[in-house]
Order: sequence, then C-alpha cells, then structure tokens
Amino acid sequence: MTVDSIRYCLERATDAIAFEALCCDTLVCDGYESIEPIGGTGDGGRDALHSARFHDEPQTILAYSLRKDWKTKLRQDCKRISDVGHPCERLVFAFVIQPTPNERDSIIGEVKDRYGWDLELYGLERLRTQLSGRSNHLISSYPSIFYPRFFENVAGELVGKEQRDLVIVDHVESDHAFATWLARRLEIAGYNVCCSGIAPLGGLNLDEALRKLVEKRASRYLPILSQAGLADENLKGRLESSASVKNCLLPLILDEELLSGVSERVQRVEPISLAGGWASGLSAILELFAKQDVPQSWDVQSGRQTALGTVVPEPLTKDEPEVLYSNAFSVAELPEGIIQVPLRRTPNPAQLQALREQWAFVLVGSTAFSFHSPPCSPLIETAGRFAESSHLHARDYAGRRPRDVVTELLRRCLELACYQAGLKWCPDRELIYFPAIDKDSRRIPYLNVEGQKRNTGVTGKKSLFRVGKPNEVYKYAVAPRFFASGGHRLDSWELRLRLFVRVTDEAGTPHTGLAVTTRRKAAAKGWFNQHWFAKTLAVIQYLGKDGFIEVGEKARRVLVETTPKSWTCPVAIDQDAVQRMMAEQKRTRDLLKSLEEEISE
Repeated sequence: MTVDSIRYCLERATDAIAFEALCCDTLVCDGYESIEPIGGTGDGGRDALHSARFHDEPQTILAYSLRKDWKTKLRQDCKRISDVGHPCERLVFAFVIQPTPNERDSIIGEVKDRYGWDLELYGLERLRTQLSGRSNHLISSYPSIFYPRFFENVAGELVGKEQRDLVIVDHVESDHAFATWLARRLEIAGYNVCCSGIAPLGGLNLDEALRKLVEKRASRYLPILSQAGLADENLKGRLESSASVKNCLLPLILDEELLSGVSERVQRVEPISLAGGWASGLSAILELFAKQDVPQSWDVQSGRQTALGTVVPEPLTKDEPEVLYSNAFSVAELPEGIIQVPLRRTPNPAQLQALREQWAFVLVGSTAFSFHSPPCSPLIETAGRFAESSHLHARDYAGRRPRDVVTELLRRCLELACYQAGLKWCPDRELIYFPAIDKDSRRIPYLNVEGQKRNTGVTGKKSLFRVGKPNEVYKYAVAPRFFASGGHRLDSWELRLRLFVRVTDEAGTPHTGLAVTTRRKAAAKGWFNQHWFAKTLAVIQYLGKDGFIEVGEKARRVLVETTPKSWTCPVAIDQDAVQRMMAEQKRTRDLLKSLEEEISE
C-alpha cells in the first residue's frame, strides 16, 4: 500500500506560520489573486484578506488552522470576526482534516444562517488535489511541512515518492513477550509499528505479507534473532531479503555469535544487542531512530493512546460461575389451532388499527387468521362457525407458511397485551409506546433478578443544547417491539423484546429523519446495559401478572413467561477490575487531552 506523501505531510504539519503562507500561495493559484496576508496575534480571526478588484466581488476573509477540532476553531474565528465587526460576505477556511459530506453541508448552512456569509472550505483532500496539480511547485518552498525525504527532486522540483513509514517487528512465537513489549513501546514513542504479536495477520500468508511490507513500506525491519528465530527458515529468509533494502535492516540479538550462521551482507549490518536488558536495547533503538530520522507518526498522543489501549493491566474475569440473562422470554403455552375468519371487505388503515387494538390476527388479503375468536365488528361476519386447522399439520394459510403465520401471531398477541395495558400506537414512527400520565416523567415498578423492588423511567423530557440558538425541549418515550422465533414443537417458541425510543417535540409531534437520531442518542446516552436490562424487565412485567403475560382464554390462550431466559457461564466478569481499568483509561484520556490542548495553544 502506497502512502500519498502530500496528504501524509499535511496531516502531520506543525508549523502554523508556514502553513498560513502555504495556504495563501495555494489560494492565489486557485483564483484568489489579490490576497493580503495579515495573520499573527491580534488578527481578529483573519489570517488574510482578499482585496476585491471589482465592485460586485464579495468582501472575503481567509482563515487557516492546523487544529484537529476544526469546527470549534472555525466557530471561534466566525465569532471573533463578527464581534470585531470586520466587513465580510464570504469566508474561506483552510484546514488539514477531511470533513464528511454531512459535516461540510451542515457547517456551511450554520455559518450562512447565523452570520449571512458564504463559506468556502479547503479541507485536506482539496488542498492535496491543488498541491498535486497546479500548485505542485510550492512543495519545495515549504520544507518544514513537506519533508524532503518524502519526495524526489526532479528538475529542481520535489515530486512525491513511495513513503516508507512502517517499523516492522518480526519474531517467532517463543519471542512473543519481548516483541509485543517492544512494539508497544515504539508506538508510545510515536512510531507506526507492525507486529503480528499485537495485530495477527489472520487470513494471510504471514511470510508473504511481511515480505511485501518490507519491500514496500518498511522504514526499519527489526527481526528478533534468538536461537529459535534463526532456526525458523521463513524468518531467516525475510532477514536475508531485507538486507537488500537500503538502510532497512536492524537486527536485534541476544548473542553476537548467533550471526555466524547468516550471510556476509547481513553480518555487515551493525545489530542492537539485548544482552544488557530490554530497557537498554530500547534506548539504543530510539537513539538510533532519532539520529537516522526514522519517520514518526507525528501524532504522538494518539500513538500513546493506541499502545496503552492494548495493555490490560489485570485479568477482567474470575474463575467462578455467573448467571447471564437475555432479552428472550419463553412461550409457556401456545394454541395449536388457528381459525380462519373471512372479512366482508379489506379494511382501510384506520379500521385495521382499530381492529388490532381489540384482536390479535394476521391479515392475508381479506382473510384474517388468529388463535382467538374475533370481536364484534362490522368488518366480520359473525354468523356460523369459522374454519380451524392445526398449524402443526397445515400446508399453508392462503399461501403463507404456517411457521410465518405463527411467528406474526405471537408478535400480534404481545402487541395486543400492550394495548390492553394502556400503551398507544404511533402511526408516524409505527411504534407502540408508553404515554405520559399526569406528568412528563413516568416511572413503572419492577422486580430485579434478585427479587428486589425497583422502578425505572419509561417517559421523560430533555433539553437539547444547540450552538447559537435557544435550547430545544423534547420528550421521549420507551417503545417495546417483539420478535418471535421457534421450531415445530409447541414448547420451543420464544419472544425477544427490544426497546426503542420515540422522540417528539414539546407539543407531542414526532420528530423525523436525522432529528430522531440526534435526540434519541441524547436521551439514552447515559443508559448502559444494566439500564436497558432494567427497562426490559419493567416493561415485560408491566404487561403481565403473576409471572406471565396471558392473551386469550382457556385452550386458546397464549402464555408468555416474564422471567428472562438465562444461562450459567463458568467464568464471571470481575466488575471491580473493570471499574479500575475504566478509571485508569479515563485518567489516560484526560492526560492526553490536556497535552493536546497545550500543543494546540
């Protein structure tokens, strides 16, 4: 895989002054010919101005940034420009992150709505495209951004070449411990590391993959040459082939006598000795990398976070059994017979919904199939008896498989139980949901798996923060949805309960599109597994009584247990260890964030 040198250097640029000058020169080549650079302290959010040559040209301000939080920087610059009162009709913003299409459209609309300015973005790929084409001659003028070792000099100009930025740690299984330790330490130091001990190359020919990486991507190849390593023919072959790649091979050895069995060209490469210990060997490697200018990822903080994230300080499980609970509930009783009810006419949507709130059935054309006798309705001819057959032996129901009909009937039975318990139907979102009663926040009681009384919320009101606008108040409600599955036996069926969230505005009108996703995530961002499980127990128990949900009567009833199906696992999660790990990760994230803020300042 080849790395684009221009993109690589732009992503890792740190010289803000050089970047501002580069942006000015690049934009001149792209049509902004009358740029006046004014960047520096006290620029009021303006890094440059574009002087209009004609009366109908818009007043244009240019701003540039190397920050990763480009949207925050853009909003800050917009506010400063507006607060100071600089005349502006168009804002050009150049930065080194590639925005998504949604981010691009959203921020352009935000600036237009709030300030009335047209916003033109020069993200990473737009700058790269410009510098690859008409502005290519600028690359050689900015060595602090476009490092000369990444480019070839052709007729006095720098042209991007294949980038070697990967440090490969090669080893055999017996050297796994040292190899993974070394790879993590190099990642922490900011190098891009490939090591099969950290990321096994599953599905690939290991020898072939490593040979290609050494040939195309390796800045340094570090084979661990133990007795077991040199006894491995594949590793020894990679060692020999890497010696033909200029300045790539760096052997790591425990004993210099081990090199007696390799070729003369390998022996000519000065190795790093590990005889004095791992720490001294690592120090020698890092010192050599610094002298030889081995490329780092330049995002050192991300390297630290990646390396630290691969280290588990202590086991997260313990050797004792633990009960695991699911969101599946057994069907205790299921009628065998299904009755066939002809309708006088095909119902319209309103009639269909009204009938579903009284009766659980499957509609095929103008015929309804159900476990239960129908209620009185003008749609149903009640005279006479209805045809009935066993779904265990029926061939089909009006062209539908018996199994599919039973699956839908079970779901319809649980939906009927929801209506009977007071839940409501939302035609906009096609969900059955808990309505608020008396007040916006509604809580229902339940018994947890230990038999303790608890309660949990099923409706509520939230406030959504919006930049530059008043906070929006919206409402949410828990919406249960059931899924049935089973086999040919009556006792093999089960129902799975999934909870959804219905969101509306303060007046109760459902949101649509992306507005649903944003508000649903905000409403449920603090709900973790234990909270979802608590709500699952509360909902299923709310629909039932004495441990069962009952729909229908006597031989025609459907009976569903309200106790979730569970299994015993021979090992348990050590919650205390997990909490300690999460606390340590939070401390690491906070530290890295503070370091990034110091760097950006």
